Order: sequence, then C-alpha cells, then structure tokens
Amino acid sequence: MMDVSELGESACYLRQGYQELMKVHTVPWDGKKRVWVPDEQDAYVEAEVKTEATGGKVTVETKDQKVEHPLP
Repeated sequence: MMDVSELGESACYLRQGYQELMKVHTVPWDGKKRVWVPDEQDAYVEAEVKTEATGGKVTVETKDQKVEHPLP
C-alpha cells in the first residue's frame, strides 16, 4: 500500500479516511424506498419515496424538498 505522506497536502482530497469510509459503508439502503432522481445542479440526488405511484407519478423527498417525478 502506498504511503499517503508522499502526496503532501493533497492527500486528504484523494482518499477518504477510514472513519469516513466506514460511515458511508454502514448506511442502510432500501431499494424500495430510496431512489436517485435527476437534479439540474448535481446531476442526480438521493431521495426517499413518500407516496406510491398514482397517475404515473411518485412523490419523493430529497434533502431540500418534495418533488413529483414521472415513473420511468
């Protein structure tokens, strides 16, 4: 394994630390309730399904807001 001290100050931007990796890997993912939805600013954002499909649309909640999205 490479010694990250060779990378100098840029090392923290190239690889996450062990604590950050464990935090990301232990987040539960429910494929029936969690989805990725298109976003103009960030390409895709994580969202949670709040209502079932009605009329070809589903209501999802992102970190910022609730949005109705058409079903694929």
